[in-house]
Amino acid sequence: DQADRKQVEAMYDELMHTGRVEINLPADDRSVRDRHAIEVLGRITQNPPVVAVQATPKIEIPFKAQASLMHALQMRAAPTWLAAR
Repeated sequence: DQADRKQVEAMYDELMHTGRVEINLPADDRSVRDRHAIEVLGRITQNPPVVAVQATPKIEIPFKAQASLMHALQMRAAPTWLAAR
């Protein structure tokens, strides 16, 4: 369903930007996470302050350029065709 997909994409974007999902985490998932921390880990979690995250703009990458982009990411360098934009 479209609404579920949008929720999951928002959670993924937040995870990629912050390393955690806080703002877009549904209430039922949050309660499961908190109960797990109390019951299994034996501690009460302290949630970090919530900060709004801006979504990254999506760009289309030509199919042939995907291999060079993956190689560049592995080498930690920007591909030449991306630097020209």
